Amino acid sequence: MGKSFLKLAEYLSYCLITIIFFLISESSMDMWDGVVASYASESGNHGGSRISLFDAGWYLQFFIYKGLFWLESLIGISFFKLSTFIAFVSSVLLAREIFLFSNKVLRLEYYYSVWVLYFFVAFPIWQIFFSSIHLIFIICTLFCFLGVRLAYTPQSMLIKSLSFVIIALSFQLNSMLVLAPCLGYAYQLGGDNSQTKFWQPNKSTLFIFFLSTLTYLFLKVLFPSPLALSDGYNSIINPFSSSENFLIILGAIKSYATFFIILFAPLLVFFIINIFVRKNYVYDFSIYIKKNYLSFFIISILTAASMFSYIMVGKASILSVDGMAGWGMRHSLVLATIFPMLLIMVFKTISLGAQTTKLSSFFLGLTLLLSFSFLTLGIASKINRLQFQDDLIMLLKKEQLKPGIVYFVFSDLSELPDPVMREYELNYTFYKVYEDKIDSLVFFVQDNSILIQDKNLTSKEFTLLNNPAETINIQLAKVYEPSLKPLQCKSLIAIKVSNFEGISNMIANSIGFRRGGIDLELQSSRCSIANK
Repeated sequence: MGKSFLKLAEYLSYCLITIIFFLISESSMDMWDGVVASYASESGNHGGSRISLFDAGWYLQFFIYKGLFWLESLIGISFFKLSTFIAFVSSVLLAREIFLFSNKVLRLEYYYSVWVLYFFVAFPIWQIFFSSIHLIFIICTLFCFLGVRLAYTPQSMLIKSLSFVIIALSFQLNSMLVLAPCLGYAYQLGGDNSQTKFWQPNKSTLFIFFLSTLTYLFLKVLFPSPLALSDGYNSIINPFSSSENFLIILGAIKSYATFFIILFAPLLVFFIINIFVRKNYVYDFSIYIKKNYLSFFIISILTAASMFSYIMVGKASILSVDGMAGWGMRHSLVLATIFPMLLIMVFKTISLGAQTTKLSSFFLGLTLLLSFSFLTLGIASKINRLQFQDDLIMLLKKEQLKPGIVYFVFSDLSELPDPVMREYELNYTFYKVYEDKIDSLVFFVQDNSILIQDKNLTSKEFTLLNNPAETINIQLAKVYEPSLKPLQCKSLIAIKVSNFEGISNMIANSIGFRRGGIDLELQSSRCSIANK
């Protein structure tokens, strides 16, 4: 293939990222934990966002948000759209870093490096950016790749010093504490080894490791975040301390294994076919691996590093339909940077380094289509859920409900679309109806729930309204504070949902083929005098 064609193909991959983020930017509202920051920007009260981020130890994200809040007030573009744009720019720059790493460190030809880009774009991760909370993930990953590359590129002392600052900033994402030293070692091994011993880390590698260790001791041991102290948030699990811990770690490994089992399946078939149709194939295959052992050693270290941090705290993504619909894919963002390189290296090895044939192109294209299908499901699930919220908001605007407790009563909660809405997302949805301070707490309940048997406010519900800090998730406690009014109400709304759950509805709604339905009926709205 000509150089100009490959260059065009490279630019096209960036265009695909642009399309994905354009779809995300058209979202009518933020999702998941991102609603905390969006509520802060819309209400002008940033205190809750600051508390939630500081409690979790997301200090860099707080200052990024402060900048976005200021920019929003200056140019009038919503916080969510600004966040999405920054995530888009970071993703394009990260894609470029991955391309450079593939080409310069792993020594993949331009043709294969372009394929790495396409598998990065098709990796089923991008739907997590329907929530602005994940902005820190992509920024820190970019900082890690960029900082390490600059540290190992001959530069002035100023640039080299700046590179270590960038690496230090990337450590706001815990997984970078492991990836950065491994990535540095990979740059060292992928460079000119004539003046260094193969197994001996050089000064830059040792300094990154020292920086990583120092950051861990400072932020995780000496000054851990309040959330880490209160419930062991992101605490390392010792798999040998108990059988339960061992099973948690094993479960995380099994979850990550789904990516390798599913996305490597077409290449396995291609490998088996080659064994039977090509003479001396197994021997040639082993010789090729021996000749390229350094590249495989590098990619093996990085693959393990991309999952290690998450596995050791009992978290992992799983490649499945349900996994695409939820938010668990956030644990695979680091894997998304390494997995495409591993996959292309394996494919190139199966092809024995030769240019692709029609057969090999078929299996490579099939693998790309498989990955893109999961990505499509993930994006469709978020668009489908947003349509559900938009329809719910439209119907609620016709009702004039008084502040208090609001229960949406379902005959079957399985009618709800994925991903499941958390309580604070429900509260934020209700806020979008009346565009005022969040004065009500909203819940989805089954029609036989004991919570709705007494249509007047119960003593527990009074406590819930008057002491939200004690009852709502700690990192959101200061965000949603229903105003304390003499009159508090309890509203029951019967709701019937159709054509929002399931894969077919998910896809059909997201592409505009049809739209799900919601029927509301206000069953009861009774008020009581609050205890003073």
